[in-house]
Amino acid sequence: MKLLVAILFVLLLPLTAEGQTTESTPAVTVPTPPDLPPGEDRIATMHVGDRAQFEGMLFDTDTSIRWLNRLTWWRETFRLRLEHDVEDAAAVQHSHELELQLVQSSYERELEGLRTDLHDAVTRYEAELAQRRNPPFFETWGFAFGMGALAVAVVGGLIAGLVAGL
Repeated sequence: MKLLVAILFVLLLPLTAEGQTTESTPAVTVPTPPDLPPGEDRIATMHVGDRAQFEGMLFDTDTSIRWLNRLTWWRETFRLRLEHDVEDAAAVQHSHELELQLVQSSYERELEGLRTDLHDAVTRYEAELAQRRNPPFFETWGFAFGMGALAVAVVGGLIAGLVAGL
């Protein structure tokens, strides 16, 4: 039973696997390498002792298969490297876009905090300024002068009463 479950797991795992998706699509399409040299392929069957129909190199069958495989491998490797480079560039660009968004939102939050602090400081300053312009009555010069005059009168009256009572 465990073997059956393990086999099912191994068979069904690739169906459920998902790769990482990128939100941005690459801006560059991957080019295909050109045919070098351009032109039509000329393939001619030759037997030992036959005269060549055209000028060039002659490969035996195994060598031509190896060269064909090498050239096909080169073409596919070139294509895969270009695709990989384009995907890397798209991932880096997406990463920079996310970083820019994070930095911008951070700066916006910081600016909003600074604006709030500045508004609170201005409000406190205006309240202090208003209090200095219109102080309570007991902090004015007239109140202080009146209290001084009253204190002098009281002390003078006490002294006069003491002197008169002697």
